[in-house]
Amino acid sequence: MTQRLAVRSEFRVSPTKMLACMTDPDLLVRQHRMQGALDVMVVEQEHSRHQLIQEVKIKEYRRNLQGLDKSKIVDAQVVYSWELTTLRCSWRYQGPRGRLVQLSGQIQITLHEKGCRVASEVEVRVLVPIVGRLLENRIAKEIQAGFGPYEELLHASCNEA
Repeated sequence: MTQRLAVRSEFRVSPTKMLACMTDPDLLVRQHRMQGALDVMVVEQEHSRHQLIQEVKIKEYRRNLQGLDKSKIVDAQVVYSWELTTLRCSWRYQGPRGRLVQLSGQIQITLHEKGCRVASEVEVRVLVPIVGRLLENRIAKEIQAGFGPYEELLHASCNEA
């Protein structure tokens, strides 16, 4: 089974400015630290007129059935692939559990009234027998709780709070 989440937020900046904010390496570092990363490094893999691919390398506490295991630090990464002409991004998280825990999503920036709208969709899929659905729900709740603080970070970073 797959858990799907979606959120839409409006901002009083142009879509182009929002794209610049969302792809700023400093903002990506702050975003991932806000989500619990202990160490974050942003690597630009490709940048052309039409595409931007950013890899965010993360060190974070390991998660288990009880929650965070602060005795173990693991490596993870998120790859963001932006289509610059359509202002659309697809992303995928790769953590220590490999294909067993799959997190991915889409981001779309569009023109909206006096600024732009950012629509985010997230898919959570855990391929573990018996407890997979429970883990999907737990991960989905954690992601849902992070939408508000991330929106506040975007507002502050785009200087339109």
